[in-house]
Amino acid sequence: MNKPRSTIEIRCHRANSWIRRAENLSASDLDGKFIFYWIAINALYGQPKYLGRTEERTNDLTDLQTFLNTLFPLDEHGHILGAIKSLEHDINQLLKERYLCDWCWKYWQANKLVTADERNKDSCSHQGKGHILNRLFGRLYVLRKQLFHGCSSEGGSKNRHMLKQAVNVLEKLARPLQELVRERGKCLTILKTLSYPPTI
Repeated sequence: MNKPRSTIEIRCHRANSWIRRAENLSASDLDGKFIFYWIAINALYGQPKYLGRTEERTNDLTDLQTFLNTLFPLDEHGHILGAIKSLEHDINQLLKERYLCDWCWKYWQANKLVTADERNKDSCSHQGKGHILNRLFGRLYVLRKQLFHGCSSEGGSKNRHMLKQAVNVLEKLARPLQELVRERGKCLTILKTLSYPPTI
C-alpha cells in the first residue's frame, strides 16, 4: 500500500502540473500562460475557504500576501531574489502601471475620468507598501481579476504589454516558488490544511 502523500507534496504536484501546462502553450498565448501560471501559484498558497465561519475567512489576496511574506525569508539560496533581480525592468513597469492599480480605478470612477487622456493626466500614483513581492503580486492580482472575471477580452489589445511583462515574471518565479515550498513548506503552518484533498 502506497504511503499517502503529504499536504506539501500534493500542493507541489498540483502546481507542477499547471506549470507544465503553461510551459507547453505557444509563446503567443499570453492569456493562457498567465492563467495557468496563476493556477500553479494558487495551488501552492490556496486555503480551504469552505472551512470555518464565514466572518473569519480571509480574502484570497491576504492569503497570497501572507504566503509570500512567510516564504520569502526561507529563501536561503536566494533563488527568488535572483529571479526578481533578473526581472527588474518588467517588475518596475508593472509597478508603475496605473491600469493594474485598484486604487486608481476607484479614483477614476469617483472623479468620472473615462478617457485615456484624462486618466493619463491625473495624479493617480499608488505603488502600495511592503516587500517588492507583495507590491508586484498586488499588481498581478488586479490583472488576474480582469482575466478570471471576464473583465477583459481574450486576446485583447489593451492589456498585451502588461500581460507580456506579467507572463515573463510568472514563468521565472513559478518554479522557484514551487521548489521553495517543496524544500521548506513543512515550516509553514499556513500550508498545512489542503483545499479539496484527494480521496485516498
